[in-house]
Amino acid sequence: MGSFNIKPDNFTLATVSKVNGEIKDLVAGKLVHFKSIKTGFVLDIVVSNSLISMYGKRGVFEEMKNVFDEMCERNVGSWNALISGYSNSGDWRLVKDLWEVVKNMQLDGMKLNGFTISSLLSLSGSDAVKFRWNVFDRMILRNVYAWTSMINGYIENGDFDEALILFQKMQLNDGIEPNKE
Repeated sequence: MGSFNIKPDNFTLATVSKVNGEIKDLVAGKLVHFKSIKTGFVLDIVVSNSLISMYGKRGVFEEMKNVFDEMCERNVGSWNALISGYSNSGDWRLVKDLWEVVKNMQLDGMKLNGFTISSLLSLSGSDAVKFRWNVFDRMILRNVYAWTSMINGYIENGDFDEALILFQKMQLNDGIEPNKE
């Protein structure tokens, strides 16, 4: 882009940032961030969301939070990118702050959606079981995916008996049949 003096647009920057997150290329991701600042597209919600996601996937949580904090305007995707970054970190010290993030999301007028719930229910580790239950218990309607996330959490922690009990409760209490996937 730069060598041909072509200026990228917001779509290009968001896409390249997303790709950098997927291939875990932090150097290129920082270049996209710099270009986004230089061109003013860092003010674009989609570009900023992509940067948050990219930094989260690379484990650069301070920069992820900085991009989020510097946003003029946020949407549910902004909050979800932040929550996903923290929940996928594997660092329980970061994950502990998720309730505060979720509360702030709601105070900002945003509603949790399926992606939010999925990110929260995908937490792993023995400390995450209580956190998952807090999310799960607050759900009004639980679908097969929510139940599957909970069951997988117990399987990941080697608690196969509890996973089987949940599997039975899913069918008996909520009348949800397992899916075929």
